[in-house]
Amino acid sequence: MKLPYTELENSSKFRKLLEISHEELIVFVSDHIRPDNLPMRLFYLFNLPVLGYIFYKLYFVIFISPLNWFYLLSVILASFILFAVLIIPMHELLHAMAFKLLGATKVSIHAQWGKMLFYAIADKFVLNSMEFIFLALTPFVVINLSLVLGIFHLHGEFKVMAVVFLFFHLTGCIGDFALLGYLYKNRQHRILNYDDKELEKSYFYEEVTE
Repeated sequence: MKLPYTELENSSKFRKLLEISHEELIVFVSDHIRPDNLPMRLFYLFNLPVLGYIFYKLYFVIFISPLNWFYLLSVILASFILFAVLIIPMHELLHAMAFKLLGATKVSIHAQWGKMLFYAIADKFVLNSMEFIFLALTPFVVINLSLVLGIFHLHGEFKVMAVVFLFFHLTGCIGDFALLGYLYKNRQHRILNYDDKELEKSYFYEEVTE
């Protein structure tokens, strides 16, 4: 989307719908996770069967697998650590890569360590709804598909790691789907979005058609 962000701010053709402080992202997400829109319904519809499969696999490795308990717990603990070290950065790097593919140049990744919140932004780069959907879904599709394939092809402790990774990554994608849900609720208008790195805020505008 090559529209300058200043046009959203200064033109009467656009009206601000939402202003989100990055400090309040968790509050926004928690207020928008109800399955009252199509993206959130799809999120739960996809996740519930997968989570059921995950619990089945955990039951298998705990009660049937030849791995002993101490070794199994060690693998799960290592998986927690590796998830934080590998999967979370990969998720945000994929968001950053999606920004780059869409044409953004000022892309950065941020962390609120106290809240364990991580996010990528493209400073003052305007996205339309389709571009935002591509941005939001890129890590979800790439990482989860890779982990599902891993569960079917890996064995022993590596399968356990893939299961743990998938469990946490699925639940961690809920913020992306909450934002998609917001777009869906306002789909009757053309929605545009951009981030402001200096102010640490994200803005959503609608095109005025009246």
